Amino acid sequence: MKAMILAAGYGTRLGLLGQQLPKPALPVLNTPIIEYSIQALKKAGIYQIVINQHHLGDELQKILGDGSALGVEIEWSLEKEQILGTGGGVKQGLRNAGDEPIVVLNGKIIFDIDLAKVIEKHRESGRIATMVLRRDPDASRWGSIGFDGYMDVTSILSRDSMGNSTAPGEHMFTGIQVLNRDFLSILPEGPSCLVRDGYMGHFKNGTPIGVFDTGEAYWFEHSTPERYLRGNLNLLGMGPSGPFRDVIAEKGIWHRKEDGWAFIDDSVPDESAVRCGRFTVCGPGARITGNITTEESVVWGGCSVQTNIRSCIVTPLGIVEAGETTRDGFTGPALKK
Repeated sequence: MKAMILAAGYGTRLGLLGQQLPKPALPVLNTPIIEYSIQALKKAGIYQIVINQHHLGDELQKILGDGSALGVEIEWSLEKEQILGTGGGVKQGLRNAGDEPIVVLNGKIIFDIDLAKVIEKHRESGRIATMVLRRDPDASRWGSIGFDGYMDVTSILSRDSMGNSTAPGEHMFTGIQVLNRDFLSILPEGPSCLVRDGYMGHFKNGTPIGVFDTGEAYWFEHSTPERYLRGNLNLLGMGPSGPFRDVIAEKGIWHRKEDGWAFIDDSVPDESAVRCGRFTVCGPGARITGNITTEESVVWGGCSVQTNIRSCIVTPLGIVEAGETTRDGFTGPALKK
């Protein structure tokens, strides 16, 4: 069984962050976001992974290589001349995936969802696709997904199969899904959207589509500086015993700071580690100098902090202020059209 991680987005909403790294490579607790998905796939017994690349794709390929360091096999699907969107990206990347169902993940998310259970539910349902959903107070803002007691889709982006508007729903798509091979047949050649061209196409044709409700499982996406910072703070708040402890085990050391935690790479000098304040992440070789304080911030590897910071991301190209200005968001540009 193969999986694909979608990693070719432009990252424009990340501003300065997206100019330096592709979104799936952004470090959360010193670990590229995409590694969390890779480890989740391994737990589900999936070791063959296709990753598409476009914007700063070489940077992501430098980090992951052929996947052997993470115990997987990575195949790269290059989108050189144009970005193909979620649908076109999957259709190109999984042309040779065989007849087994395929797992597709958005590369900008971190989640604690048992993919093995999702795959089992998909196989049992006999549906052409299974969308993983989560409850969200802003679901109707982005286009909610409705479903019935049989866990079949009844509306997509707040519209029924006839295109009529439906009552606002409470669940949104997570960007996690299991697809049968024949799902891809409806997608056109070239750029397309999995939701609008794929799911909507099958839905309008009367093809049943299943859903999997995540319940209370952790899920978060990192499309803006504010959400990227919040994603780090969320995991810091979970502490050393959090659900992602195995993923980040070798990426830093937990330090107790007053009423919170800091996560610091072991290459950070002792004097800098002492100055590193509550809810702060320090990457490899980061330095905090002088009589200053840091709080609720992320310091990328190799950066030096020489001023007091709070709610900031320190990068080689400058400091990005990232206070709480955004709420829970969508999983991709296609869902905001």
